[in-house]
Amino acid sequence: MIAESIPVGGDISYDDISTACGLNVDNVRRILRFAMTNHFFVEARPNHVSHTSASRLLVEDKQFRCSEDPTLSGWGLANNAKAPFFQELEERHPSRFQNVKTAMEAWDSWVPNSPLNENYSWSSVKKMVDIGGGRGLVSQSIASHDPTPRFVVQDLPGVVADASAALPAEFSERITFMAHNMFEEQPVKDADVYFFRSVFHDWPDASCVQILRALIPALKPGARILINDACMPPDGALNPRANRSKRRWDLSMMLLFNARDRENGDWASLFEKADPRFKFLGVRTPDVNVEGIPRAWLLSIIEALSENVMSGREYHQDGSQLSVSFIKGLNYPAWNWLNGEDTGSIGAITEMPHFQSTFGQLSPFMSGLTISIIMLAGAFPSIYAGQLGDKFGRLRIIMAGIMLFVLGVILQGSAFQLPMFIVGRVVGGIGMGMWMPTAGVYVTEIAPSARRGMLMGTLQLAVQAGVCCGYFTAYGTVRVDSSMSWRMIYIIQATVGLVMVGLCFGIPESPRWELLKGRPERARRLLDRLDFSRTEAEKDLFSVVRRESPQPDAIQGLIMIFRRPYRRRTALAFVMLGTIQLSGIDAVVYYAPVLFAQAGLSRTTASFLASGLSAILMFLVVIPALLFIDRLNRRSVTFVGGLLLVGCMLTIGTLYAANAVRPDGPGRFIVIALVFLFGVSYCATWGVVGKIYASEIQPTATRSAANCVATGLNFLANWLVAMITPLLLARSSFSAYFLLGGICALMVLGLWFYMPETKGQSLEAIEEAFKTPFQTRPTAVKIPWQIIKRGLGFGHREERARSGRGGRNKRGTIEPST
Repeated sequence: MIAESIPVGGDISYDDISTACGLNVDNVRRILRFAMTNHFFVEARPNHVSHTSASRLLVEDKQFRCSEDPTLSGWGLANNAKAPFFQELEERHPSRFQNVKTAMEAWDSWVPNSPLNENYSWSSVKKMVDIGGGRGLVSQSIASHDPTPRFVVQDLPGVVADASAALPAEFSERITFMAHNMFEEQPVKDADVYFFRSVFHDWPDASCVQILRALIPALKPGARILINDACMPPDGALNPRANRSKRRWDLSMMLLFNARDRENGDWASLFEKADPRFKFLGVRTPDVNVEGIPRAWLLSIIEALSENVMSGREYHQDGSQLSVSFIKGLNYPAWNWLNGEDTGSIGAITEMPHFQSTFGQLSPFMSGLTISIIMLAGAFPSIYAGQLGDKFGRLRIIMAGIMLFVLGVILQGSAFQLPMFIVGRVVGGIGMGMWMPTAGVYVTEIAPSARRGMLMGTLQLAVQAGVCCGYFTAYGTVRVDSSMSWRMIYIIQATVGLVMVGLCFGIPESPRWELLKGRPERARRLLDRLDFSRTEAEKDLFSVVRRESPQPDAIQGLIMIFRRPYRRRTALAFVMLGTIQLSGIDAVVYYAPVLFAQAGLSRTTASFLASGLSAILMFLVVIPALLFIDRLNRRSVTFVGGLLLVGCMLTIGTLYAANAVRPDGPGRFIVIALVFLFGVSYCATWGVVGKIYASEIQPTATRSAANCVATGLNFLANWLVAMITPLLLARSSFSAYFLLGGICALMVLGLWFYMPETKGQSLEAIEEAFKTPFQTRPTAVKIPWQIIKRGLGFGHREERARSGRGGRNKRGTIEPST
């Protein structure tokens, strides 16, 4: 209360604190001045108090006030726990774990089983899973009472090993033991009852919800969840002494473990939070008297039915089922198809006779400007697309961007003057700058870590499919003897864009965005539909979001990505999405007809056909890249691809510089083959890895902003390459190749030393990895790296210190070198 009365960033007098808190001013002064001896609060000016960095945590750090993390609890903090109570003891304190296990066994022996045996119909149960069942005493008691059920007792490995050895022979055929973590997906899928004895009162609500959700993939229709646990009686049901005892126990569980006992309504709410499709059947407390057991401490029977709960599907009011994976797989890659279609067709369009008869023969400068202006226009909105996506939702920004792109396409297709055509490309570029970076963020956030590489890679596959379609559409319409030869292409693009907008209404929003907007229950349902594992959803995703600070505004978000915790990842994202485009891929894609014509093919039909064939190869090579991207190291793929790109560019430049490319010589075929190889190598390596890597290395707080700024740099790099390529080709046949190949070589060298591996890790695990210093240089290059440092002049200070020539002496003073 006192801490909250002191403004953050300002100060307040003792009198005002006293008034705000209703406390004696002298007592306030005494308390605060004692706290100041421990660096909590400070008197910035006489009799006025302000916060220190330590005391500000009392106001701003909410995680301990409302924490549902079992490690951020009284016991967890006192023991520096890295895992929940039982797991922590088993892994790090085995002797204490044995003591707790002995105490739990004593508890199981003390709690009577007769109320459970006699107040539930066990004859209809064929198989029961006793989760957290310890030695299996409950299962043994039920087995003695009813001959029908068979039992699987699950617990931690250390418990199961001892329990299995101590099982009486009479139960050996009906009771089996299984080591299982109840927070992970339930492996037993054909049980009638999933049973918990005295488990849930040890855990906070969030953990209990996670336990229940871990059951969902295993539940068959009609399976029941049966909980035998303490239930807080309603007010007035107990005498004051018994009520005080129960309430004291409840508070003790809260202080120690963030756990709790629950009232009847709390149990119903727990199942509702886990999944609204659970049918809660109620709470029953057996009306029996057991000698030696106070009535208040009898365990209740809490039951729920899984009649309509099925993992990974959403039920609509009409009873139909929606396959999210199907609609998602059909729609989201098609967004980038639009970008590829424009990229593949625009270079060919500007070479068409009827386009040139409409707008005139374009100079190299105007050709570069007309083609590249769409990327320049997309650079600036892409910077703010992340903030717009954070505020309004990923899908809304994607839909708005596609609609703007369609408007730009309509303007281009209906233009009769070049300025109107360029305005259409500017409008389309603005839309592209909104949807493309947001699409990358969206797919990253809906993709489980095991399939994130493949799903992100389908965006690149869609781009290549669009490029392929663009080339062959142009090849098919170039013979049309009217302006429809190029206008027809824009009719196709507009139609596909409108269909994509319509399909966006059938796919879900990003669950991470729902979490950032404070809607965890909706986010959990989306995660179920998107096939996230329980471990990744709860352990990684929800725990990180609980630690996230409120989302910054647009300016703060842009500033944040350059701050110390994030700047390294931001720089890598800039390289992987931005400067990597300076490798020259857009020169190959946009100007393929020109490049092939320069190598000796005819300027229309033959060059268009060669461009289409290169697009087919680039499309086909992405497919195996997607299939294997989650099995291969990101670093290895990047480095091998970079070497191929550098080799292709420098070899083509060398052939042109040596005047070895002639219409009647073999040099032209080598150039054509190397252009093919360059495009294929890029699409199979950098084109797939770049988008994946740039998005997955960003934390949730900056992913959208950093990815969108990096995409803005991507647009600028694309624009620069597309703009200067015709100018360079007009001046020299080889200068463009040497320039782009040299830039590519520098990027390969930098990535080799400073690109950490991320394959197979969850987004949140990657975030944790980036909190430690980079350990990316392999041992094999350690000695060469030292040589490079010495050659550049670094490390001389260390040599002088080792040789005694200057530096600091043993007393810490500085001595001059001789």
